[in-house]
Amino acid sequence: MKYAVVMAAGKGTRMKSELPKVLFPVLERPMIEYVLDALEQAGVDKILVVVGYRSDLVRTTLAHRRNLEFVEQTEQLGTGHAVMMCQEQLQPHNDSVMVVAGDCPMIQVDSIQKLFDAYHNEPTEKRPSCILGTAHKEHPDGLGRILRDEKGEFQGIIEENDPSP
Repeated sequence: MKYAVVMAAGKGTRMKSELPKVLFPVLERPMIEYVLDALEQAGVDKILVVVGYRSDLVRTTLAHRRNLEFVEQTEQLGTGHAVMMCQEQLQPHNDSVMVVAGDCPMIQVDSIQKLFDAYHNEPTEKRPSCILGTAHKEHPDGLGRILRDEKGEFQGIIEENDPSP
């Protein structure tokens, strides 16, 4: 079974709106709907949506969706903390879990499938703890950065304002 955790607890302060960021409309639909569509089309069986800010509005907006379970994050302390809030729901699950942001309406079904495949194509004893999907952008304005060593191995993530040139 494929599981996914969708980050949907944030305020979206930069959008200068009372609307939770994931409910901000893109082509007249809340942007999280595109993320959920892609996960479902990629064969995800169960989706945990981590809610926080105005969770009642997010829950009401997504009430028509199947295979969703809402998990409350009362304090927004980051992605790691949000996934920790899902521990009880993930406890019986013994396979891969995809963690995605609910504010990425351009996420592609093919990308989701490739990440799941990359994980499952490894022999069980060699499977990594985590596979991180990244993108190479010519102009990464507004985005965080992946730090890599000389061999191209992952070292960390930094926000846009933190890196040196």
